[in-house]
Amino acid sequence: MKKLSLFIIIFISLSLCTCENEWMKEIMQKDTITITFDTDGGTPVPSKQVLQKGEKIKRPEDPTKGDQNNYLFAGWYTVINKKYMDPTSTSNRMEVDKENSILYYFDSVPTHDMTLYAGWENLQ
Repeated sequence: MKKLSLFIIIFISLSLCTCENEWMKEIMQKDTITITFDTDGGTPVPSKQVLQKGEKIKRPEDPTKGDQNNYLFAGWYTVINKKYMDPTSTSNRMEVDKENSILYYFDSVPTHDMTLYAGWENLQ
């Protein structure tokens, strides 16, 4: 009984490793990387760029949002968190929390599909 249980455990473990390795091989063998842009309500930019591995992302034109006196484009982020402008106010005005967001630098080369998010500073 112990041998059968051990055999089943080894068989399942090997099966899982094989599946994971095939999945990883597929990702590693992919020749292109897709970059998606989310303007968060800003003016449209090309929504996607498909790059060959090793290519840099072509920075799109900076979007604008609403009345340009209300919002300032703060850059493209891979991870974006927002904070309330005034936590004591009942207003829902939010802006990029730069301390807890990750700004993307266009001189780097992406290694996987990703979305870049527009960050905005509220000027009011």
